[in-house]
Amino acid sequence: MSKTLSLSVKLDVVASQKLSEELLELRGSDLVLDAKETTQLGTHGIQTILVAAHSWKADGKSLKLENVSEEAAAQIATLGLEQHMLESPGSSQ
Repeated sequence: MSKTLSLSVKLDVVASQKLSEELLELRGSDLVLDAKETTQLGTHGIQTILVAAHSWKADGKSLKLENVSEEAAAQIATLGLEQHMLESPGSSQ
């Protein structure tokens, strides 16, 4: 069963540090990042999620980004990324 972590409204440098610590505690489990409240997703936040996706993929675990707000989706696209690049399918896919 997947665990869910709700992302903060603003994922800046400070929030990204907290997110990194939370992700370390959840490593090894399938995880859903709920971004429904996230309206400001900076480069540090995106980098933190991207690194997590690579770690989860290496572990064979699933990491999904769900309920992405329009604002966050636009910020991801501005950097030339797509949502699936910030995810890991896990070993079953």
